[in-house]
This record gives sequence, structure tokens and C-alpha cells, in this order.
Amino acid sequence: MTAETYLMVDVEADGPVPGRHSMLSLAAVAFRLDRTILGTFECNLDTLPGATTYTSTMRWWQKFPEAWQACRESPEPPALAIPRFLDWVKALPDPPVIFVANPVSYDWVYIHYYLHSFTDYVHSITDASPFYLNALDMRSYAHALMGKPFRYCGKPNYPKAWKEHGLPHTHRAIDDAREHAMTFCAMAETAAELVALRKATKT
Repeated sequence: MTAETYLMVDVEADGPVPGRHSMLSLAAVAFRLDRTILGTFECNLDTLPGATTYTSTMRWWQKFPEAWQACRESPEPPALAIPRFLDWVKALPDPPVIFVANPVSYDWVYIHYYLHSFTDYVHSITDASPFYLNALDMRSYAHALMGKPFRYCGKPNYPKAWKEHGLPHTHRAIDDAREHAMTFCAMAETAAELVALRKATKT
């Protein structure tokens, strides 16, 4: 296991396209692969002026009224919340941190859009960029470990050992970020075991 800092990010939104739609809540859990939690961040956000909602996304939200209520409690202007998030990330140890999400193709684009819209974020190889291009997708990682077709590497198909932490997935951003973080640590333990096994078979 390495001493790198990982950042599990979970975004809740009212549609799939940043700018056209709005990020409703943002949560992040900073952690090590040994399951040490370094810190958490959570905020709800005001919707963007002129943005719309996406019909199928709003139908999905209707299935989870408690999660919807949670993500609409005490929303902040993005111009205040997103700089605070960036400052929090920059203060984490061992920068640049490794951004992790499930799926990263969704959460990353929202974070990237909001950082560029509401902060002086610099996307470069320097320490000024807390992420740079360090973005890791959980399903892709599972695909490499499970050796199954990609479509069968989602959460319902995870090995039992990856779910033994027993944390809930409630669609409240901070709950889901915690659950994903501990699942990812279990994945990393499997990866370490596979590496050790390969080394042992070569001796």
C-alpha cells in the first residue's frame, strides 16, 4: 500500500451536462488505501442561473425523496462553496491527490466545470493543480481486477469481500463517498494480493 492521498468524490446533480444543468451537492472523502480517513468535505449548492433540469434525472430523484431533501438543505452559492472546496483539497497531504469516482466520467466533468467557473483553478502539471490528470474510475479498476466484460464489473457484480464494510449507499453525497472510498480500499487490497501471488509464482 502506498502513502498517496486519494479523494473519493460524489456529485449529485439535476442533469448530466454541467452548465446546462446544476450540481446540487458535492461530497469528498480524503483517505489512504489502509482505510485511514484524512478528512471529509460536504456542501449543497444553489442551482446555476439560467440552467434547466433534465427530465429523466428528475424522475430518478422522485424515487429517493429523502436524498432529494438532503441535497436541498441550506444550499450555498457556488462562488462561495467551490473556492472553499478547492482550499480544502490544496491543504491535503501529498499533493497532487488522486481523484476517484464512480463513474469518474460523470463526477469529474462537474468538478472540472465548477472549478474553472468559480475559482482561479489552474489545470497544469504544477503543484497549483491539486488533481492535474490524476482521475481514476472505479468501474475500470474493477474491470482490471475481475477479468470480466466491462458491463459485468459494476457494483451489483462486486465480490462479497469488497462490500463487507457494510456502509450504506443512500444517494446522499457524503454517504456514497464514504461507501465508495471503503469499497475502493477493498479493491486495492485485492490488487495487492494479486501482485503478491504473481510474485510468488515466479519464485
